[in-house]
Amino acid sequence: MDLIECLKDLYQGSSDRVCITDENMHIIWKNSSDLPGYIEPLFFLDGRRQYLQLPMRHEGIYSYKFDEITQCVKIKPLMEGNEIIGYLLNFFNADELCLMSDRSDIKRHRIKANSVISNNTAMILHSLEIAQRNIDLGNEFDFGKLDRDIRKYILKLLASKANYYELGKYNSGDIISDQKNVSYQMALLCDRFEKCLKNTNIFFTKDIEPEVYMDINVDRLWAAVANLLTNAVMYNENDNIKVALRLYTKGQTVVISVKDNAGGIDEDVLKRSLTPFTMHRPVDDHESLGLAVVKKHCEYYGGRLEADIEKGVSTEFKMIYHYDRSRVPDRLSMSEMFPYLSNYDQAGSIFAKAFDLTGNE
Repeated sequence: MDLIECLKDLYQGSSDRVCITDENMHIIWKNSSDLPGYIEPLFFLDGRRQYLQLPMRHEGIYSYKFDEITQCVKIKPLMEGNEIIGYLLNFFNADELCLMSDRSDIKRHRIKANSVISNNTAMILHSLEIAQRNIDLGNEFDFGKLDRDIRKYILKLLASKANYYELGKYNSGDIISDQKNVSYQMALLCDRFEKCLKNTNIFFTKDIEPEVYMDINVDRLWAAVANLLTNAVMYNENDNIKVALRLYTKGQTVVISVKDNAGGIDEDVLKRSLTPFTMHRPVDDHESLGLAVVKKHCEYYGGRLEADIEKGVSTEFKMIYHYDRSRVPDRLSMSEMFPYLSNYDQAGSIFAKAFDLTGNE
């Protein structure tokens, strides 16, 4: 029995809704009447809104719109030797995807995130109601405290969704990168981090090699490194917390490292933290997604994330990327304008997990 006949037997009567097509995506067989009558390859879009190109030698996940409804489709090429003989298309509607996610830890994360949003929105409304009541009664009122409180609640709202947004960017592939002076960008981020450390006993050092250039997206880089810096503080129970950031080149690599004195992350916790939504503790405001975001960043740019662990002493996370020393920086295409910085951007929202930024705007 050939491959296509085997697949027909496998999916006949299955709750999975599938189409089998030939190499040009003409439908050979389908197991559900609510699937399209024909397939238009140009209607498939990936996360970057790019059209599907045939032939397709690797499986992928696309959106496909028919009957005014957009569905998720997993496409797998069917091979005989090195020849593509067709494709297996597995369709998922929104209800099916929600049902599958509800059978995983995503549900717990979603419930917690919604709870954070609801609670902090309620606190904003409560603060405004108290202010209005005092104004109506002619009482003296500390509007400075009201301003700080509302900023704090807004930052908590943003913090609750920050890493969900980051994961979504990598999963969609909707990231625009261009050549940047990474040394300059890391110096800016370190300045922001140092502002967070005012009135704390946290000792922070930085060692940034000058004039290191890479193709990056600044917001994604800042968010990834902000996660490492925030984790170095948030999960550190030392009375005297020490954090060190380094940017340096070594051979054909560029390394961004963050080292703490938190005593060394547990290997099992590290392994599970690198996979999104895999829990190693009850879900809290921190979501346990930060390291997964860092790993996604490294992989997206063809690099890797390594952890040097000295038990009882420290953990050093290293974001390692290929570095082309022969490439001349295109200074004419790079903006040297000082960027607009805000506590309410992605990096600021991640820092807000560990710090009160209401006085640092």
